Order: sequence, then structure tokens, then C-alpha cells
Amino acid sequence: MTIHTDAAYKAMFKMGTKFYKVTCSSTPSECLNDPKLVHMEEITRDNAKRDGQVLAVNGILNDAPRAGQLAYQNVPDDEKTGQKPASITLMHIPPADTGLGELFVAGYEKLLAPILDYTNADSTYADLLQGRGQEETLSLGHSRGTIVQRNAFNIAADNEYKNKRLKVEGVGGAVSFQDYTNSAVRVTTEAGKKNVTFTYMANDPVPVIAAGNPGDAMAAFKEFFHVLSSDNSAHSCYGTGAAGCTTIANPVSGGPVPTNQNPGLIRVYRGGELVNPQPIISGSQP
Repeated sequence: MTIHTDAAYKAMFKMGTKFYKVTCSSTPSECLNDPKLVHMEEITRDNAKRDGQVLAVNGILNDAPRAGQLAYQNVPDDEKTGQKPASITLMHIPPADTGLGELFVAGYEKLLAPILDYTNADSTYADLLQGRGQEETLSLGHSRGTIVQRNAFNIAADNEYKNKRLKVEGVGGAVSFQDYTNSAVRVTTEAGKKNVTFTYMANDPVPVIAAGNPGDAMAAFKEFFHVLSSDNSAHSCYGTGAAGCTTIANPVSGGPVPTNQNPGLIRVYRGGELVNPQPIISGSQP
């Protein structure tokens, strides 16, 4: 057990995060269907602050390439262009040396960090947000990344930081939608509450079982081993999805095709209120 606790401590307080510029090396539709076309370029922390119109943070067990692929998949379309942003800034949290150590990290960040001490990742992400000042920014988190977002929002708010131009997106979150929204509103202000979105699948064990959000617990238990063994489980089919996904949170024309789209599984909370999921794009199913 000491091996795993040491790995968790090292990951939380000794290891630093890295920063990447994530882009598509081909056309957006090709990058959607073949995530290996997503390009990663390591950048400095200062560049991450300066260029971070989208600040993404990854979940557990993600190496840098996988974290970049999921960031590209999960980021919503740019409102001006109607396509994926040309560039995403990723703060990558390296995995702990053991799988159990990774789970210990997630548990500490969720339950103990607000009481004892925030992790390096929490403090660094808060610094990135504050470094954006009042610039238009999208904060994007997946899985354990939503815990880091929550903690960072609270750190920044305690530093009296607010940004009404900050938008917040969490997908497959490891926290409750209420907790996530309450923390995000501390930095977006009540005026920006409508810009806080939390999306998950009702059969995803991370938000439903681990975080206690409303959903289908039995279906989530059945999906658990698929989450561990597959890149197209309910936990990996957010945003514009991946090849082989049964249901995709936001399918788009030209992107991966869901095999059995079930909008009833998609939960979208905006400003803490449940809203209807995005409509299915015509022609997205066979």
C-alpha cells in the first residue's frame, strides 16, 4: 500500500504539470474521426496564460497524447466559426506511477484538498485562470479534471478573482453538478451562471456512481469495466464522440456516427438547471 500512497503524494505535490498547444494537423472532420491526427506542441506556462482562450485539463490515467485527443473531442464549436477552435491550451497532469495511486489522487482532490491543502495541479490551474485576467476564456474539464476545475475556481475566488467573460464546461465530471456549478459561479459571477455547463451520461459510472449525480446506477455499474478497457465507453463519448460510441453527447455532421444514439442518456445542466440535450444532427445515424 505504501507504494501507492507514495505514488499519490508524488503526483499531487512533487510532479509538475506540462502545457501543450493542441491543434488539428488535418481537416476538423478528419481529426474527429482519427484522433491520432491531433497535434501536440509543448509550450511554456506564460504562453499557456497568454494564448489560453480554451484552457483544458485532463482526467486520470491519461498520458499527454490521449489527454490532447479528448480535449479536442470535448471542446465545443467556436461560436464565431461553427467549428472546433483552431487551438486548445491543455494543462496536462501526468498520471501517478500506479493506477491505485491515481485513484487516491482523485479521492484526495475531491474530498480532502479543500480542507487540508490543494495539489500542485489545483494551484497551477487557478494561476492559469487568473493569468487570463478579463479575457474571454473557456475552462474545459473532463472526469477528474472537473475536480481540478472546482478546486481552482475556489482558489481563484478566494483571491477575489472574477471574470464575467469566463465560460465553464465540464464533461463526465467526478463531482456533483451542484458543487461544480456553485464553485464556477464564484468566478463567473451570478451574471455568468448561464455560461456554466455540466454534461454527463446517465450510464457513466464516474459522474453517477463516484460523484452521486442522478442517473441509472445499474446501467452505470454494467458500464464500469467498459470504461476501464475501451476508448468508446460512456465515459469517453462526450463532445463530438469517438468511433464506436453507442451514444454521443453532441454528434455532428461529418464526425463519428453513434451506433445507437439515445438522447435519454444525456444529461446537460446549465447554470445548475437541467436542460434538454442537444438535438441529434440529421444524418448522424445510419
